[in-house]
Amino acid sequence: MDPLELLLGTLEDLTAKDLKTFQLYLTEGALKGFDRIPKGKLEKCDPPDTAGIMREAYGSEGALRITLLILKKMKHNDLADKLEGELEKR
Repeated sequence: MDPLELLLGTLEDLTAKDLKTFQLYLTEGALKGFDRIPKGKLEKCDPPDTAGIMREAYGSEGALRITLLILKKMKHNDLADKLEGELEKR
């Protein structure tokens, strides 16, 4: 599966509230090895916008890796497992 499709599909599986929490992790720079994204860039962003900003900031593979880490921090193990399975297929 294409990295953008994989990233977008994963973000679209989040509720609006969970997407906001996900974006908070991106803006707070809470994950080692990944720079934070300025909060203003993610305000009022939907999943496609968020995916695009993440790809700009981290590249396709980096965006997928940080998504996996954030999902695990958020205890969304079902989505994390699904994403991890897709990444292993590639």
